[in-house]
Amino acid sequence: MRCEIQQSHRQENVWRHRNTVTSFTQFALLTSVLLVCPGAQTPASPSAQQRESVTDAATPNENAIHISAAIDAATDYIIRTQRDDGRFQYLAHVDPDVSVAPDYNILRHCGTTYALGMAYHRAPDDRIAKAIHRAQCYLIDSCLRDVPGEEGLLAIWSDPEITGERESVAKLGGSGLGLLALLALGPEHSAASMQQLQQLGRFITFMQDDDGRFVSKFVPTAGGKDRSWNSLYYPGEAAFGLFMLYEADHDLRFLQAAADALRYLAETRADDTFVPADHWALLATAALLPLLEKCERTDDNALLRNHALQICESMIRNKNEVQKFTPEAGCFTADGTTTPTATRAEGLLAALHMLENENDDARSQIQFHAQQAIAFILKAQIAEGSQAGGFPRAIGQIPRTHPMYSETFNRRAGEVRIDYVQHALSALIQYERIVKSDNE
Repeated sequence: MRCEIQQSHRQENVWRHRNTVTSFTQFALLTSVLLVCPGAQTPASPSAQQRESVTDAATPNENAIHISAAIDAATDYIIRTQRDDGRFQYLAHVDPDVSVAPDYNILRHCGTTYALGMAYHRAPDDRIAKAIHRAQCYLIDSCLRDVPGEEGLLAIWSDPEITGERESVAKLGGSGLGLLALLALGPEHSAASMQQLQQLGRFITFMQDDDGRFVSKFVPTAGGKDRSWNSLYYPGEAAFGLFMLYEADHDLRFLQAAADALRYLAETRADDTFVPADHWALLATAALLPLLEKCERTDDNALLRNHALQICESMIRNKNEVQKFTPEAGCFTADGTTTPTATRAEGLLAALHMLENENDDARSQIQFHAQQAIAFILKAQIAEGSQAGGFPRAIGQIPRTHPMYSETFNRRAGEVRIDYVQHALSALIQYERIVKSDNE
């Protein structure tokens, strides 16, 4: 049964950015976060030209207002650009004369629905709830179906007619994020039934080996489980989705599978000097740790905390390296792209919840770099025009004199893709929660 839906200048001169910055209340406000470094051009606009250093004159209340306005604007962008069938505007450009590809990505659809759920729980609103419901209905009607040869399993499928891929694939990350999307309003208000949610969860556990490792893709034409490629993010997405399912149905098998997945990641990375910037693993670990006592191996606490600290330290170490190339202050990449910084902010902010007993220096470092990242994200948000509230691929174009100059990069710098907005929105909401918690 189908789910019922409730009802020209050059690019560098097109978009204007917000120039606000916020901070944790126990930290002094940064005086250099919004200063433009020479590595990338900020789009010329009155707001950019009038940019001033941040001073201690900004009050906690003013900072809270800035954060709240940015969250509201990003939420509004997602909703007002959503199509009637529940899909989101996947890709646009600040310059209307630049054409964009018509592709769609189901995993990013799910992630965006999850971010809207965060916005709804922050400030319940019927407009947000209806947008989530439309997105869930599209997901159920177009992508949720049986797994060939496996009775009682459902998966989120990426099909050629939607995504432009060569063949239908059930991606592990799609089903993990699918659970997050379908549970965005809670199980009682989901467009999916509890049976459908559980069958989706069972597909994820079906894709898991005894040691906790996941297979990333199920491809019917390849005989089912396809081990030819492993995703960095899918295990964390799957673990987080399983945790959310456990919260809905209290089946310990799903919680245990999530713990097994995170333990596998932690054990296989334990001796690594550099650990990938796996923000989904951080989000899943922060959610799971308070319930670890319900799992078979309660002694995993130290292992999982160590893994979280490893990820955070690697993120920060890499950022300190790219700072040598004079990028935008607060940005985690040398080219001023926004989403790598937003995802790292998500991970670092999640880590603060689970690393309360770590040494003060580690927490201070995590807090400081998360703060800088949020300042960069705020500055990147588009403040006016048809894409207002969204986030561009990069905060600006790279000048011809810079060694990283690329015409392709500069042409794409003004792209606004739905995951750019999703990750920035999620990070901002996480940050706002911490600021409010500090003030209570």
